[in-house]
Amino acid sequence: LTPWHFLRHRLTRDRAGIIYYSVISKLHGRGLNRVMLKRVISAARAAGYRRLGTTWIADVNTASLKQMRAIGAKPLHRLGLFTKAVSAQT
Repeated sequence: LTPWHFLRHRLTRDRAGIIYYSVISKLHGRGLNRVMLKRVISAARAAGYRRLGTTWIADVNTASLKQMRAIGAKPLHRLGLFTKAVSAQT
């Protein structure tokens, strides 16, 4: 049944996902990310998608968060990232 489920999914899909995209630091603040996002949205729409999701955006990434608000995107959940040094005493 796997081929059937695969084909059914391909015919009924309506949500695309952006795994990761970025602009190098020296080009920040020039509107390049906004242009890239606009192109991705246009391509997704042309391919028949009705919804678009993206991977996490850090709470400190104010520029990307502002862009998401500008296009009307809504956060799905918050994400916590943790770190711990591992040493011989721990």
